Amino acid sequence: MKLSVLLLIGCLCISCSPEPVLRLKAEDFEQEKKDFTVYRGIEYLYSEKEESTVLLSYYRHIGDRVIMDLEVSNGSDEMIRFDPGSNITFQADEAQFVRKHLGGNDWVLEQEMQKIDEGSADDPERIILDIDRKASRANANNRTSNVLEGISASMTAISDVSSINESDEEQLARQNRKTNQAIRRAERREKFYRQASNLNTQRQYWETETVRITDLFSGESISGEVSFPVSPDATHINISVMVGDEVHQFNFRQHQFIP
Repeated sequence: MKLSVLLLIGCLCISCSPEPVLRLKAEDFEQEKKDFTVYRGIEYLYSEKEESTVLLSYYRHIGDRVIMDLEVSNGSDEMIRFDPGSNITFQADEAQFVRKHLGGNDWVLEQEMQKIDEGSADDPERIILDIDRKASRANANNRTSNVLEGISASMTAISDVSSINESDEEQLARQNRKTNQAIRRAERREKFYRQASNLNTQRQYWETETVRITDLFSGESISGEVSFPVSPDATHINISVMVGDEVHQFNFRQHQFIP
């Protein structure tokens, strides 16, 4: 019995404990002040190659995503197609200390990096398509509900005509059923409009605030937000931005703060 109580208390403590707060901090730009600027608490990392430049800044962790601001400039003489879903990749590593034997009684702890996740930045085109699919299904379900409610209203009207000789109790029960039906219709409509508004807001964000597939002509640039999935156990996040044939590398250290 005591063991069960202790296990229950332990489970409650674990389930109610706050999640750690995660932050990224630039790792390899700290000694290169010309490429590293802090403004109002945000680090701006500037990488320049022969034919392209990239400005990257970490914004914050939001839910299960890491949000960053990105600006890409084409300094070449040719047109470059930039696709965040293909041209931006990340690798999440976890630093682990390994005990190694040097011989005799000598041992040493060495830090090794273990890759725990990798992938690409979120693709706005795919996400917008998914949002449009959800909106289409929601609209179809709403039309079906409207048709069924119309049929139900017609049946109720016919039933009302034939209910003249019902007792007071039967009429009260009928009225209660009609009231409950009206409440369910109102709740269904509220849910639909809330869902539609949420989908429209999401679509507007991905359509206007994020970096999308763009053809950059010579001297042109594009800017906006990009996002990645969170790797909570990672200690290091490496981001690669490919512009044409040039790759810009950005390395961050991920810190955990316990509330």
